[in-house]
Amino acid sequence: NVGIGTNSPATKLHVSQSADDNGIRVSGYDDVSNRYGDIFIDSSGYFNIDAGGDRGLELKGHGIDFWVNSGGDHIGRWTYDGKLGVGLTAPAYPLQVTGSTTPFYTAGTAGSFFKTHFDSGHAFVTLHSNVSGYDAKMNIQRGSSGGEALVNFATDTTVDWLIGMDNSPSGTETDFKITKTQNTALPEFVIDPNGLIGMNVGEPDAHLHISSSVGTVTASLHVEGSGSSVVTVVE
Repeated sequence: NVGIGTNSPATKLHVSQSADDNGIRVSGYDDVSNRYGDIFIDSSGYFNIDAGGDRGLELKGHGIDFWVNSGGDHIGRWTYDGKLGVGLTAPAYPLQVTGSTTPFYTAGTAGSFFKTHFDSGHAFVTLHSNVSGYDAKMNIQRGSSGGEALVNFATDTTVDWLIGMDNSPSGTETDFKITKTQNTALPEFVIDPNGLIGMNVGEPDAHLHISSSVGTVTASLHVEGSGSSVVTVVE
């Protein structure tokens, strides 16, 4: 064993610092001779790899992962094929976080935040603005009317309802729809760009256009008061 700064080396090469941050330095050659990197233990006892001179640090290899352990617990892994896992050893997605009730949290200005949250099996997404007079907004943007901007409400993987704008049938690309079937010609609820409202119609042609041609219900409009009086409009 070879020791530098110690007369009792414990490994093949053992460097004992004479002061904080005074460990091993590797300097560059030729046109990068002013560049260097240090390996040392700092004043807090942390192990450091420092690329001096505000330079980048490269860790190179072939088919290797980078991971972090804390007290023997595997708390993160960055795989060689570009997947980042926090709290797990084998991430299956570009970013996968587990082991926390709040696996994703982004802090903004003055206490504003976006987070996902899990509580007793329930899943939540929260977008919070903590600045007086400012908004909390969620934008769902499509590149053109040839695309779709939708929110799906599903049971497991089965979509039950859709809200938003789809790109079919032709002529309805900018209509706002609430429907059970994507790209249907007869959405359950629709508002066209002129503000006309339709129910079970493709394109409403009145301020309120209701069709009873869908299903077994014969009444187009049923208005019931607080008593027993009922007004029914039948097509």
